[in-house]
Amino acid sequence: MKHFTFLLIMAAALCGMMSDALADDFGVLKLTTEPSEVTVYVDGTKKGTSTPISLKLKEGDHTVTIERSGYGTKKFDIFVGADAMLKKEVKLDKEGTLTNSIGMSFVKIPSGSFMMGSPSSEPGRLNDRETQHKVSISRSFYMQTTEVTQGQWKAIMGGNPSYFKDCGDNCPVEMVSWDDTQVFIRKLNEKEGTNKYRLPAEAEWEYAARAGTTTPFAFGNCLSTSQANYNGNNLLEGCSKGTWREKTVSVGSFSPNVWGLYDMHGNVNEWCQDWYDKDYPSGSVTDPIGPSSGSGRVFRGGNWNYSAQSCRSASRDDNSPTNRNGGLGFRLVRSE
Repeated sequence: MKHFTFLLIMAAALCGMMSDALADDFGVLKLTTEPSEVTVYVDGTKKGTSTPISLKLKEGDHTVTIERSGYGTKKFDIFVGADAMLKKEVKLDKEGTLTNSIGMSFVKIPSGSFMMGSPSSEPGRLNDRETQHKVSISRSFYMQTTEVTQGQWKAIMGGNPSYFKDCGDNCPVEMVSWDDTQVFIRKLNEKEGTNKYRLPAEAEWEYAARAGTTTPFAFGNCLSTSQANYNGNNLLEGCSKGTWREKTVSVGSFSPNVWGLYDMHGNVNEWCQDWYDKDYPSGSVTDPIGPSSGSGRVFRGGNWNYSAQSCRSASRDDNSPTNRNGGLGFRLVRSE
């Protein structure tokens, strides 16, 4: 009897050791998402419909997929070690939007056609550089919803060149040349393992700024200083005087245009990819990228110190690619 009891004890101990050994082959992934009501799959098997959720996973590589209607699917690979406790937070982007690793938000701009330039009747028109012509944008693209911020610049470049540093990390970076933007773009592409980030072509910029409108501004015939940051003392004819803040303000301080883009008028001028050519094409064009060479790069949008005339959707200017000033920044596009 004693011998039988001893065998039972040994068997129980052996089972316990085997159980512990098996437990050591597993780890736990604690997953949190925004929004929380999502469907979670691991290696193709459904694991839950909301988070936070703790997933007991066998040691090794796993593929996690997170889905929700109206949002883009997120999928990532993760290694779970034996007896490990991992935490992962995931934010899903609404369809037609995306957010990158340093918090830059982008919105999808649809393909389409528009009249680039301004009609001869538009107040403030510069006749020698705004000839109207039809432009077709054949491919949709993502455009950053705001100008690149000081915080985003620091996340990639380390320092902060801005004149208005006291404005804070959520204010647009300025004092950056066109050449500087190319270094930023190269480093961001390297960080994200892609080659899709770039400056917008001039035609893409105006197409997005107009967002389907034909008026001088995306908001109509006049631009209020409650809609944009510019010199409200210098107006278009027939429009009301406003405020001159004499500095940059936080990006997204005003309402966006109907495509979800903030500060396309005012705050800081924005570099474009193109070399500048005063003369537009005389006929219809598709996906224009400007001349192959030149002395100045295009910038658009107007800034905190500019008049309403220079903040119009059609207004355009250029500067040396090495120039830096406190009213000149940029925003990015991301190819699909």
